[in-house]
Amino acid sequence: MTMTAVGCLYFGILTFLFCFHQALLSSVVLNVQPATFDPLTTEHLTVNCSYTHSNTSRVQVLISLFLSWSNDSTQQFQDVASINVFSHGHPVNVLTSGDVMASGEINIEGQSYMQLRWVLPNGGQVGFYKCSAEGTDNVGHNVIESDVIEVKGKTPDMNQLLLAIRNITFRQKATEENLEELKRNISSLASQSCNSTEIQSVISPSNLTWLSANALTYLYSNQEVYYLSKQQFHNVSNSQEFCESIGGYLIEIDDVTEYMSILPMLSLIRNLSEMVYTGGTEEHSENHWVFRTSGRSITFFNWRSGQDFSNQGYNCLALFQEYDWKMAETFCSTQFYTYYALCERSI
Repeated sequence: MTMTAVGCLYFGILTFLFCFHQALLSSVVLNVQPATFDPLTTEHLTVNCSYTHSNTSRVQVLISLFLSWSNDSTQQFQDVASINVFSHGHPVNVLTSGDVMASGEINIEGQSYMQLRWVLPNGGQVGFYKCSAEGTDNVGHNVIESDVIEVKGKTPDMNQLLLAIRNITFRQKATEENLEELKRNISSLASQSCNSTEIQSVISPSNLTWLSANALTYLYSNQEVYYLSKQQFHNVSNSQEFCESIGGYLIEIDDVTEYMSILPMLSLIRNLSEMVYTGGTEEHSENHWVFRTSGRSITFFNWRSGQDFSNQGYNCLALFQEYDWKMAETFCSTQFYTYYALCERSI
């Protein structure tokens, strides 16, 4: 082997090691869910751009996060959203159209993020997304760290289109049946003369208007009214506040009868891998589960198969669709996931 060949080999190894080292030091992470979506079945597309500060980060002082898009990774990216340290009051500047919800936070000392969530995404969201963290390094130079990810879309065939139309018809019929069930529940409430004042407060025009706007559905059963939020929350505190806004609290499931009675409500949640907060917590004592409102110890559980009780930081109790609405430990607060709130109000 000649000296020239040896030199080229040595230089190539150094280049590889340098690039590998830089990849390890990257503090920017871009995630999408789902990575491939079907316009007929996917109801939400979530893009999460995050930056985690560390002593090895190229960006030592974070100024802003940018999310940009291109239909081809070789072409120029167009800005979609941004957030910076000066964005007080309106943290995320959304530069794209469509039914999109945005949230974000710049945390100079820890983790910063920006999340966009499209409702009923279409072909306009297919392409490449780039998350860029802009700021200065430890000597004051302007630097940028980026991560790129692709979102793919499926093209439905005619059979899928026909099936989708059929499913829409079935869902419309189910909605009409649910409305009839709501009317029957209202009639049942009105017939309970022993608690007429309390019942009238629940079915008053103002409360019915509130439930119609904010609840997917509600149920009257055994002197309790249950209602399931339309909105999703990043933490259990906001979920509890939602329940309290109409005089309730996060559900306290006492026994299998109560558990079975609320399962039909959860069937209205059509998205995959969704989660619902309940009132269970072990925040004050590990493995001692109590209800956060009443403080009573929980005696009924229906854990998912393989539940791991050693997870630190999983101190709240939720129902998981992917486990057939069985119970599992989960975060009490997280910026990466959202939960429905299942509320209860005594009559």
